[in-house]
Amino acid sequence: ETEFFNHKHSYFDRLSEQGVDILFYPTIKITPLEDDLSDFLTKLHQYQSLIFTSKNGINCFFNFLKKRKFDLRMLSGIQISVVGEKTALHLEKYGLFPNFVSPDNTSSGLLRIIQFQNPSQKVAVITSDIGGANFVSSLNQSGIQTKKIIAYQNQPNLSIGKFILDEIEKSIDIIIFTSPSTYRALKKIVGDRWEFIQHAAIIAIGPITANAIEKDGFYVDMVPEDHSISGIVQIIEKNLLTNEKPEKERI
Repeated sequence: ETEFFNHKHSYFDRLSEQGVDILFYPTIKITPLEDDLSDFLTKLHQYQSLIFTSKNGINCFFNFLKKRKFDLRMLSGIQISVVGEKTALHLEKYGLFPNFVSPDNTSSGLLRIIQFQNPSQKVAVITSDIGGANFVSSLNQSGIQTKKIIAYQNQPNLSIGKFILDEIEKSIDIIIFTSPSTYRALKKIVGDRWEFIQHAAIIAIGPITANAIEKDGFYVDMVPEDHSISGIVQIIEKNLLTNEKPEKERI
């Protein structure tokens, strides 16, 4: 999973134009962390590869480098990989272009690519405090020495609790989760009102998010083939705004 959102994505405008009432609530609050990044910079010469799993990781990483007045030319020769095309485009805003991009917007897709690269390389995965553990473990198991570098902390955005609870009273038809973290955060935010999601159609941006939800016993109605916001908009248009029935229970 590659994206957290702190603003309503423009793709949703298409749904608004079709009469959909869209309520946007960022359930995650991002707090940059510096300890791991400071240690990483002192040992930069030991690494041959960098992996970014999200836009947030990129932002926190390069903001930290700017704060430290770090010369980006020092990254010359280091291989950079990212999870997802959107993450790759975001990296380009900093003037860098990744060597490898997962074609399916998942960390498992990136793993399939880089596990066949030089196993003697040392890799740093720039991620959140609660993310990347399985990915890092899989890389290490494949023989690639990998270290998780925590660049930011994910925390539930408790300030939106009252607003969400008010909307629950009015009923919600569709709930979209863009990461396991956004799902878990919403669960903490609404507390004992959590069962409300049983009465709505649940859409997960990708299989990792869907697995996190289904582990709690909830059914995920749809997962887009294109694990992105545009993919979510497309399946809503196809399956929920028309009389057309999904060909499969999961999409």
